[in-house]
Amino acid sequence: MQVWGGAGGARCGAAVHERGGGESTGVVEDAPAPEKMDGFDGKRAYEQVVKQVSFGPRPAGSAALGQLQNYLETELKSYGCAVETDRFRRIRRRGGWR
Repeated sequence: MQVWGGAGGARCGAAVHERGGGESTGVVEDAPAPEKMDGFDGKRAYEQVVKQVSFGPRPAGSAALGQLQNYLETELKSYGCAVETDRFRRIRRRGGWR
C-alpha cells in the first residue's frame, strides 16, 4: 500500500508493508525526512495512528476510550503542551438523556 500526502496529494514515497489479505503490519518505510516535509514526520504520525487504533473500539464511556484519552494526554504533556480536560455529567430527564 502506498501512503499519499503532501501538497495536492503528491506521493510521498512511503510504503506500508502488508500481510496477505491487505492487513497492515504497521511498518512504514521510505517516508520522507521531516526536514523535507516542513517538519512533518509521516513515519511518526503513522505510528501514532497505529497506537490509537490499537485500543480497539472506543464507544462513549468505554474503558478503551478512557485508555486512549489517558494516552493522548500523556503524549501531549510529554511534548510540553498544557492540557486541560473537561468533565461532564449526563442528566436523565423525562424523554431521554441530555
